[in-house]
Amino acid sequence: MMKTSIASFFVLLLLASCSSGGGDLNKSVTFETIEKNYYSGVTSSRNVIVNNVNDWEDLWQETVTWTPDDLPSVNFNESMIIAVYMGEQLSGGFNVEILEIKETEDLIVVVTKFTNPDSEQGVTLALTQPFHMIKINKTDKEIIFSEIH
Repeated sequence: MMKTSIASFFVLLLLASCSSGGGDLNKSVTFETIEKNYYSGVTSSRNVIVNNVNDWEDLWQETVTWTPDDLPSVNFNESMIIAVYMGEQLSGGFNVEILEIKETEDLIVVVTKFTNPDSEQGVTLALTQPFHMIKINKTDKEIIFSEIH
């Protein structure tokens, strides 16, 4: 947890220093939510970037296990998928959300918030696997993830 906080601090420091150098180097990137849910087939915490239809089909089948939803169409010549998985949790009340995406001259920064249930909050006792999956315009820039807790 301490390493995550330190890494998040340095990412935010990097963004602040880039934006002060003149020009609009710290702009927001628009994104579209493809799917966000508390249940999936993904039990490990991870971040995924998908750039092709084969990997997209595999990720969708692994993730969307509760219903036979059709694979959303993605033109990978123009777009890419980013997914953030919290991993399996022992109860409800956990959440993961991609809050924003920032772009610098060299980087795309995915800012993600992880929420744990309040100790006084009533939660379901079911196992959950929160995730958030989005689509952004295709980029060749390095993509990094910054977590807020």
